Amino acid sequence: MFTKKKMHRSAMVAAVAAASAAVAVSVGAGVAAADVSPLPDEARAITTVGGWHTEAALRELTVTQVPNLAQAFTSREGFVSALATATVHRGGTGALHGAEVELSLDTGCGTDVSNGVTVGLQSSLGASATVNIGPMTSVSPGVNANIGPSVSAQLKPGAVTNIALGTKTVDPGSAPGPDDPFLAGVRVSELPVVVNNCLGPVSVRLVSKVTVSTTTSNEVVYAYSKPMWL
Repeated sequence: MFTKKKMHRSAMVAAVAAASAAVAVSVGAGVAAADVSPLPDEARAITTVGGWHTEAALRELTVTQVPNLAQAFTSREGFVSALATATVHRGGTGALHGAEVELSLDTGCGTDVSNGVTVGLQSSLGASATVNIGPMTSVSPGVNANIGPSVSAQLKPGAVTNIALGTKTVDPGSAPGPDDPFLAGVRVSELPVVVNNCLGPVSVRLVSKVTVSTTTSNEVVYAYSKPMWL
């Protein structure tokens, strides 16, 4: 009898140890499953009516895909890093009245499967998938910067939602010499992105938008990253 109990207890210990090892392997596999995808730099330039050369650029781009903490097939999670820059060179005529760079994120959901109330940028009753951005503690804005601590926006099936991550106004005194350009930038580093209640693919795309105002015209130029899946 004693021998049988002892053997039974040993079998239980072995089973618990095996289960613990399986959990450890599963957790380790989840962490290792993080997929870091560096993206190529993107830039687009225009010459304004007055001759000011203006460039919008995206640099240091990465999208890291990770298993969502809830392990739910309707949730996606990842981390985004990017630097959006504005470069404005002096033109032939007129003066620079102002310029600004904005970094934003386009997010698309395949099929919405949620219901209930969602509170975000605006309140709404009904079905809506949600994307949560932040808190953006890694962003270090300077003067004339505008970055919110957290954003929650609504997604519609088959639609793309643009969420502003931050803006920076060009400082008129940022160009040391007559041949130096005016510069401004917005950076996010490992910004958490969580999409819930979405069945199907979720794609993200980063956007750098530069607006420039001179004596002659007001103009806008955009640069886009390549789309990535979460």
